[in-house]
Amino acid sequence: MFETDTAFYFLFNAELYLYQGRMDAARVYADSARTFLQSLARAGPDEWVYHSQLGVSEAIGGRKEVAIQEAKRAIEVLPLTQDAFGGQAPIAFLARIYTIVGDKDLAVSQLMTLLGLPSLTVAGLRVDPSFASLR
Repeated sequence: MFETDTAFYFLFNAELYLYQGRMDAARVYADSARTFLQSLARAGPDEWVYHSQLGVSEAIGGRKEVAIQEAKRAIEVLPLTQDAFGGQAPIAFLARIYTIVGDKDLAVSQLMTLLGLPSLTVAGLRVDPSFASLR
């Protein structure tokens, strides 16, 4: 019943420690989140958010290929062609994952796609800690 809250709690802390540069703690929380998110993604394969967040936890945990695969799965579940507004979120998650794993050019490519759409702004990117390493 509370799996979603627990997964998001662990993932929030993983990202917090990631931004603080405390990778050991970030990985511990990411691995804990991963356990719950894998279960959620299996139970709800058509829920893009589970795949996106699982991708983030995999990226923080150092599993680059799996992270990217999960993020791309989220985009398949909710493509821009199906939902022009909501479909932007999975792309933003893919950009975050590329940033976490160090693929900055690919992250920028995804962000450029989003900047061409009506919701993301350069000002918003400047204050988002997810993309601080791209500055």
